[in-house]
Amino acid sequence: QETNRILSSLSCVWISHKHADHCQGIIQLLVQLQKLQEQEEDQQDSRVSETSSQFQCNVCKAKFDHDTSNRMHSRMHADVKGNWHPVTSECGHTLLSPKEKRPLILIGPWWVQKILNDSIGIDSVRYQFVDAQDLTTSVHPLCDYLARELGISSLIGVPMQHSYPTYGVVITGKDNSWKFSYSADSRPWDLFIEAAKGSTMLVHECTFDDEVQERAVATNHSTVSEALQVACQVSADCLVLTHFSTRFKRASFPKITDEYFEGHEELISMQGRIIPAFDFMRLPISTSQLLEIAQSVPK
Repeated sequence: QETNRILSSLSCVWISHKHADHCQGIIQLLVQLQKLQEQEEDQQDSRVSETSSQFQCNVCKAKFDHDTSNRMHSRMHADVKGNWHPVTSECGHTLLSPKEKRPLILIGPWWVQKILNDSIGIDSVRYQFVDAQDLTTSVHPLCDYLARELGISSLIGVPMQHSYPTYGVVITGKDNSWKFSYSADSRPWDLFIEAAKGSTMLVHECTFDDEVQERAVATNHSTVSEALQVACQVSADCLVLTHFSTRFKRASFPKITDEYFEGHEELISMQGRIIPAFDFMRLPISTSQLLEIAQSVPK
């Protein structure tokens, strides 16, 4: 029951890039959401009538059911030889439905939309896809909706350094009360560092140990100490380390002890501010609560 409650309460999902460990679960998530929505509708003894094919591609004029940020059936219709300029749309206004019928917002690179269009079993689930590249500016179609409905004053996508088009994200709460930043998979990246400054919580990948930094460089990932360096540069209140890949042989994940900082004095400001991530982790976006959790991590 708790799992279903959490799934039903989801407002937005960020898909950073194409690698399977970051996107392969989205279809199953939508399948489960559709089942939950159908159960809710059956319990109410009234089925929500879905407006089929209410949207039309700006280019090929094909009909489709789920709105997109660029109003294109597929970004393959766009001229991608130069900079991507999103087509102005009113996709934010199509989200103005009662809270209990509000669609799940899926944000990711353009190819995610094609995967969704080609998938079966999610025909009636309420979702809306938004191209992450449309959100790489401070003014985008979802600004007003995010502020009004989710208490988010800004959400900015940051193109990262990885093998596929990859987007990190920086989210700021209402009245700048908190700031959340996620690196996705990437080398340490100046654009992200600048955008993430002052983060309450920084989630940064650390695929490799420091001893194999050359592997990190070769595969466009980061090491543990590099993630800590980024946290220092952005003055993060708390750093959540993630992406402990099992695809590569690695030493055991280092315990961030006092001895570790003796060998990395330049990182001392992050001592007692680090949380290792695990699957299904949920964290408060509160500095005091995050630090309490970080300081309880076994040393």
